[in-house]
Amino acid sequence: MLKQQGFTLLELLITLAIVAILLGIGAPSFVSLIDNNRATLASNRMLSMLTYARSEAIKTQGRVAVCSSDNATATVPACAANWSGSALVVFNDADADNNIGADTNVLRIWQRPPNLTLTSGSTTVISYGGNGFLASGAQTFTLAFGNNSTLNKQLVISMTGRPRIE
Repeated sequence: MLKQQGFTLLELLITLAIVAILLGIGAPSFVSLIDNNRATLASNRMLSMLTYARSEAIKTQGRVAVCSSDNATATVPACAANWSGSALVVFNDADADNNIGADTNVLRIWQRPPNLTLTSGSTTVISYGGNGFLASGAQTFTLAFGNNSTLNKQLVISMTGRPRIE
């Protein structure tokens, strides 16, 4: 008598149904995990831009500023009137006018994700003095990611210039 090996069609269909159900349950939580990681990545990137600006101000003993810009890749980028620009620009602000001039040295540009919204109080430029302290006073930013308010983060910059995420 020959012994048959393998699976019956019914066993295979039941196994596929169980796998499909498990994937259906796990997929939404995987999407929220990806969204959370993207929000954390963007927050940490902004934090690193501010930390870089502060360290450059201390290193050069000069004024370094960060602003939002819609034309960051232009020859002479312009700071936006608010934080809604598509990029953040770190630049040497030797004349302390909080603007990027033709002779201004642009140090770094970060194209922010399109679903990231930055809001702050009244300031449009963050300026660090040569001692690393904020020239523009303490600031708090709200980083909003799409329509999911559970992903929102607060980025706080103390008077000493140290940024942190809350």
